[in-house]
Amino acid sequence: MTDAEIEIVKHLDEVNKVVEEYLKGNDPTKISKTLSLPRTRVVAHLNEWKALASANDAIRARAKDALVSADAHYTKLIQQAYE
Repeated sequence: MTDAEIEIVKHLDEVNKVVEEYLKGNDPTKISKTLSLPRTRVVAHLNEWKALASANDAIRARAKDALVSADAHYTKLIQQAYE
């Protein structure tokens, strides 16, 4: 691997760690403290990830499926509550 490739891998690894914490429900300040990264870098990583995720058709399709599934689940719960 070249130095440039190693830097890209390190960057993506850091982005993944930030996103993992974000998906756990942590805010950028807490993520910054947990990972010992500057908050501005955490926010930049989250923005980068959001841009990549919104442009990815596979991710959008999975999100749409998850939304449909959640909607069906809540509809079922509401119907059971009225029984």
